[in-house]
Amino acid sequence: MFYDDRTCYYCGMPGDARDHVIPRSVLQTLADTGIEINKSRIKIVPCCHECNCLLGASFQETIAERKKYLKQRLRHKYRAILKIPHWTEEEINELGYVLKQDLLCTLKKKEMLLLRLKW
Repeated sequence: MFYDDRTCYYCGMPGDARDHVIPRSVLQTLADTGIEINKSRIKIVPCCHECNCLLGASFQETIAERKKYLKQRLRHKYRAILKIPHWTEEEINELGYVLKQDLLCTLKKKEMLLLRLKW
């Protein structure tokens, strides 16, 4: 697995955002109630916009838990695409042009999603 500061820590896509492993809104809520968080526990990792949005202000104590939670959210969001069965080249070639292009696009999305989930 290749990782740098421009790659989403969670899915491997280009990272154009930053995720606070303990979200800032949670830190503020804890601070408002008088609970102090050890600053060494606050981690910031690069992530893509979609992962950042799906994670939102959810709270997980570790990066590993946050990554696991995100994978569950991705599986739920794209459950219909993940259910698409395998098509042979012969089956695809029997389709009309528009349906064929639509299916190929959807199969490409599924392939990309599976790579993101494997990351």
